[in-house]
Amino acid sequence: RPALHEAAYRGEAEMITTILSSLRSSDGLKLLMMRDNMKHTALHTAARRGHTESVKVILNSLSAEQREQLLRQNDCYGTTANGVTSREVKTLLEAYHAMAMKDHDLCSEFFAI
Repeated sequence: RPALHEAAYRGEAEMITTILSSLRSSDGLKLLMMRDNMKHTALHTAARRGHTESVKVILNSLSAEQREQLLRQNDCYGTTANGVTSREVKTLLEAYHAMAMKDHDLCSEFFAI
């Protein structure tokens, strides 16, 4: 299991911060998109285990567009991180999704001709 997935599994938000801050933004996204044998991203793992702070660290490390991309990732059962989580984390994920959609709508309005 990659170090990021292990930190997500254990709920080690500080370790996740350390790993992600040591990378360029594009490399951080690649690492966050990596999957284990069940096609879980680190976000799936942190969400499934109810590690709210780890979920926040992961999502706050990304742009709105990247967050939305990560939130849409399915595991081997076709389930997003939102579908595998506790109620508290589910509320958090829904809030991030809503923020990403709002940012997307604002960009669409801004660039509309």
